[in-house]
Amino acid sequence: MLKPESSPLECFGLSWNKDDAMCQTCPYVAKCQENMGFRVERIAIGEAKFALVPEAFVRRHEEPEADRRDIEAIYCECYRQVFGVERTVGNIGGLCERLFKMAATAGVDLRTYVLINMFGYQQAYPEKAFTPGLLVDGRALYRVKVYADVCIEHFGTLNSTLLDVVTGGDLSEFDLAKRMLASEVKAGEWIVEYKLWHQGLPFQPMFDDLEPELDPGWLAVETHYEPILRQYSIREDQPTCKERLGSRHDAVMVYKRLKKRKHEAIAYFRARERIMPDAVKTILSRYGYDGNDFEVENKPFTDPLQFWNRLATAIQHLECLLFVNYHEGIYAQS
Repeated sequence: MLKPESSPLECFGLSWNKDDAMCQTCPYVAKCQENMGFRVERIAIGEAKFALVPEAFVRRHEEPEADRRDIEAIYCECYRQVFGVERTVGNIGGLCERLFKMAATAGVDLRTYVLINMFGYQQAYPEKAFTPGLLVDGRALYRVKVYADVCIEHFGTLNSTLLDVVTGGDLSEFDLAKRMLASEVKAGEWIVEYKLWHQGLPFQPMFDDLEPELDPGWLAVETHYEPILRQYSIREDQPTCKERLGSRHDAVMVYKRLKKRKHEAIAYFRARERIMPDAVKTILSRYGYDGNDFEVENKPFTDPLQFWNRLATAIQHLECLLFVNYHEGIYAQS
């Protein structure tokens, strides 16, 4: 249905988002929703949200602002990235407010502030352990300024990869989000490819084929892989392939550690959450689509592999239509 002549909005009847400020005050909202029909509660797949932290890790009435809520997890993740070890020294605790004020003074987000401070200290004192108090000491702001200014001057932006370029370090080697993204793209693309030519759930076949190539941390937080981890833990159904056995052993070690350390576990889940939009964009582009070509329900996804399975089915159906109607697409090439 065409938009009313009195409406100047190009989005009328095409898109509606309950969280969008414009939609909340729009005088045409009722008619817009009526015109959208069943699509009214759907959004473009490129806007999909993910909520992967298990409910058991989230306390009621926790601080809703992500950085404040996850400050200990951020500390754990940055510590791992800089020092290459899982066990941190100390925790943020009562330093929270001072830390946020200093990050604001430095003009960077909390994660960047913590990362640069740890990295700068490690460069200056490689034999000394880093403690949380160093994030708010007299030289903390100076450490951030030195490295941030160099990155921005030369590259116009700031991230861990550019810190490597500037300093000759290897921060990206232990970048949890980078490792998560690599494994997510491998798994998601495998599932899409599988579903184009096969029926049934793809999860176990994917693990059978990709297990040694997937990061142990990614495997440790993947719900559909958990039964395999439990079987390994009680020494049942052991793989005979040495490469697969080593990968599974590493995943089990991470899994057991995360069960004991809440904040470290949250860091892993949050890292996977953050990379999911990039993984979606990457996989869609590999099949010639973008973030506006499919729609999903306007609610967070909690199961990434099921998300890939549903996306794969949608791509399969669309490719079937392209073949039947126009003799084009993937099936026309086979």
